Amino acid sequence: MMNQSMGIPGCLKSRELTFVQKWMLSILMTGVTVIGARLSSPVPGTPVPITFQVFGVLLSGLMLGGIWGAISQIQYLALGCIGAPVFALGHSGIITLFGVTGGYLWSYPIAAFVVGYLAEKISDQGSVSKINMGNMAASIVGLAIIYFIGTLWLITATHQSLFSGVIQGLLIFLAWDIVKAVAAVLMTTPRSSASRIL
Repeated sequence: MMNQSMGIPGCLKSRELTFVQKWMLSILMTGVTVIGARLSSPVPGTPVPITFQVFGVLLSGLMLGGIWGAISQIQYLALGCIGAPVFALGHSGIITLFGVTGGYLWSYPIAAFVVGYLAEKISDQGSVSKINMGNMAASIVGLAIIYFIGTLWLITATHQSLFSGVIQGLLIFLAWDIVKAVAAVLMTTPRSSASRIL
């Protein structure tokens, strides 16, 4: 049987990348999240915009593992805090982190860590299909974390009902975010050792 790599996590373990190399990869994934935030648009009926940020969060966990996935998202939040317009709709500053959608942003490092931790546990086990199913399960857990923290924050900040908050902060975006999760999993599908890029 050919050795398989899940992308970056397998390479991190097998190639023993240096700290600088790992950090550069985390910066790359920070950039992916920034691009995802720039691809955003307001949604009528909710203060939560539609973005590609969740794709960057899930992909960073799947590709970098728990620790470095979380670091990539902490770097993302830090960029926004110092004034870089990296949040959705071009927003920036600490005030955004404490606004009505701040819960989603705070959840990103946590979700990336959990997704990466779970992905690392299954990265070298079973067939390609089993690894993909495991990665999809990890991504669903990550989405659940993002939605739980983000929606709860939204409900608290806007003083609306649970029903209204779930609609505005979760149900409107659920199908779209599942598509993003599938895309992240497909991008980290195990490949034979001959096709490793690192």
